[in-house]
Amino acid sequence: MEAQPQEQKQGQDQPRPLLDPSKGLEQALALLKAKDDTSRFVGLALLKSILDNDVDLQKNPKAIAECWGAIPTKFVDRLLRAEESGKKSKEEAKSMVELAVAVIHAFVVLLPKTLQEDEKFLGRTGGLIAALTKSSSDTTQILQILLTFASTHQGACALLQVEDWSPLLEIAPLEPLVLDIVKYTLINGALKSVEESGIHRKLSTTISALVLAFRDVSGSSPLFECLIDIFAAVPPEVFMSTPVWLEALNKLIYNAFIKPRPPGDAAVSRPAAILLSASLLHLYPNQYPTLLFNGSIFQDTGRDSKPCSYLFVKLLLIDLRTAIPSLQEILNSPEYPLSSARLAASYDLISAFVGFLISGLDDDDNDDNVEGASNVDHNKNSTAASILTPDLLLQLRLDIAEMISLTIEHLRDRYNASVAGAAGLHLSTQASSVDISSSADAALAGTPLTISWDSATASMPNDPLTLSQLRTLALWLREDDNERLRTEAAGIVDVLLGLYVLKDESHEFRSPALIALEGIITTAEGVEAFLVADGWEILVNDLRSILTSGEDAARGIQIVRVLLDVSESEVSGPTRQEWMEVVKLGPATSALAHNEEMKELRTAVWQLSVEILVRAPTGMRRRYGGEARKIWKLARSSAEEARGEGDVDQGVDEVLQGLEGLGFRG
Repeated sequence: MEAQPQEQKQGQDQPRPLLDPSKGLEQALALLKAKDDTSRFVGLALLKSILDNDVDLQKNPKAIAECWGAIPTKFVDRLLRAEESGKKSKEEAKSMVELAVAVIHAFVVLLPKTLQEDEKFLGRTGGLIAALTKSSSDTTQILQILLTFASTHQGACALLQVEDWSPLLEIAPLEPLVLDIVKYTLINGALKSVEESGIHRKLSTTISALVLAFRDVSGSSPLFECLIDIFAAVPPEVFMSTPVWLEALNKLIYNAFIKPRPPGDAAVSRPAAILLSASLLHLYPNQYPTLLFNGSIFQDTGRDSKPCSYLFVKLLLIDLRTAIPSLQEILNSPEYPLSSARLAASYDLISAFVGFLISGLDDDDNDDNVEGASNVDHNKNSTAASILTPDLLLQLRLDIAEMISLTIEHLRDRYNASVAGAAGLHLSTQASSVDISSSADAALAGTPLTISWDSATASMPNDPLTLSQLRTLALWLREDDNERLRTEAAGIVDVLLGLYVLKDESHEFRSPALIALEGIITTAEGVEAFLVADGWEILVNDLRSILTSGEDAARGIQIVRVLLDVSESEVSGPTRQEWMEVVKLGPATSALAHNEEMKELRTAVWQLSVEILVRAPTGMRRRYGGEARKIWKLARSSAEEARGEGDVDQGVDEVLQGLEGLGFRG
């Protein structure tokens, strides 16, 4: 039954209730217990006035709870649903909605937080969302109520149960509180399982609606910041594996970079777009790079139009090249954490772009090798390498090379300042490895007194920017055949090794350091720097720990690859005595056969041992004959086992041939 017809009838047939100011609260509660809606409406309005003006009542939680308990729930729901009709004017319906909202808002403010999760509150959630379309004057109060609900797990679940969020989402560009409501609802609602909360479907439809709402808005940074927080806090399994909103959101990100904007707006929207792109990259590592970098979207239809992916990467590189030289100056400034996060995201995106190009070129090579490959499949899997013209790729290659050069310089300067204290110090004399209790002890021990300085909030190893820089640097040095850049990077080999040996840090530097070394040691300067910095000893010690634990076989294979390249380099000369430690490790690999990766590592260690023995002087080789024969026996046993399974291990066969060529047999 609607509220207004009863009101009109009662208002015509009965005189208006007389109110006694001295007994206002008692009268309000009595009116709320009446059977007719007119008396209830008057009682609710009176109660609202008393709550606003009676300070003593506001400080009495028990009395407030008693007042809230006296309000008929169904009556409040009817007020929230009030609409214009033949017997009810638009203004009357509006006043009903506004009163219901005002009363709920007052009790949300006054009641203890424990009572705010009561069903009597949360059951009004759907009506409050629907009321957003009926009155603009109380929009802020409705949003404040919903935000209070969203801040608790029970309230978030109640919001998720509301089927239609469209009245809420449509006003998101105009009302910043809407994005806060969405964010806290999805984050707090995700505490339940996906099936129980229904958040899986709600999240997808919500993001789609928000992207549509912000499509024609000049500034999308509030939406970007909201989504960044959601992607960081909501468990990955909540997100759909193939989201329908990803392409539309990517267009919004492009617009933040490409569409002309006022300087102030661009300064906010572009950093947010960078961070959001990096979040999407981590959330959808397989789908998003193809969408972001394939260049299928163009800036305009003109003759000089360039793919949006090219402009996106170009602007990222401009930002990096502009910001890197001044990073040391702002290391301890308040803005450094935000700058570091933005630049780390930019490095991750550049690294993903390079990886996308590499995978695209590999796919093209594979397609060329497959006879009868269809043109349809080739067009479907077109990559940035095929869409970007050679001149655009060349420009990006030059820009990336310049950015990598600046990165090398920055890593050198940051490391000198934060770890070494000065350029060129050996690892054993750097500040991080010196354990001297006092200056006097240091002087007696002959240890140089280094003065290091770093960020007060995030040291170099704990700064996320360092890992992102190292990953991008490593990938480019390995994949791009640029001898000048690799020679320049030889100057930070000690930096790479210094980060490699760090223990108990928040980031893992060993794998990217090994990838970088693969590229650097292709130059004579890189091999010399590696040997001077005791790189061989550092990597062999790590290899020994891997063989002992039987874990991290992939990193062990990377280590062997680097050591093999060093041992084969002309700069290294004949085998050195300390290198023979690897030959001793060969027999210790007998137990490494519990999985394929460990078998591959075992074979790689044997191959490295053979190469070291081949390059060793005759006398040195003879002294390690016992270890060589043990390796031969193990290799022969492995080869026979493989043949028994109908397989051939070419690496093991090479080990046997190499040892037999040196005269070592069991």
